[in-house]
Amino acid sequence: MRASSTHTQVYFPANVTEGDTSTYWESQWAFPQSLTVDLGSRTRVARIVLNLPRIADWTPRTQTVEIYGSVGSAVPRFTIVPTAAYAFSLSHRNEVTINFTPVVTRFVTLYYTAVAGWPGAQLSEILIYG
Repeated sequence: MRASSTHTQVYFPANVTEGDTSTYWESQWAFPQSLTVDLGSRTRVARIVLNLPRIADWTPRTQTVEIYGSVGSAVPRFTIVPTAAYAFSLSHRNEVTINFTPVVTRFVTLYYTAVAGWPGAQLSEILIYG
């Protein structure tokens, strides 16, 4: 797991793959920011689910994200999903599902350019499906 900046407080990048939606990664409070996940080998992916904590005091927010892939290194090489704004709210379990044309990649990079409702990028869990 790799992030483009130092995380804030105890909000480590590794929190996004440990299976607990009450923990999360949070970037320093500036944009752009990125978070890269290594799938371990070339993998066919067609859907990504992003989660924020399902905690009552989390206010709705919109995160603007572009998703990149790469098969040989963690350096992004191709666009999986172009820049889009994703709305998170507790009424939708603070979860967003992104479907796309299947691609083969080893690395998935989320590139954050803005978050409306908070000054830093955040992610509780990322789930990647074929």
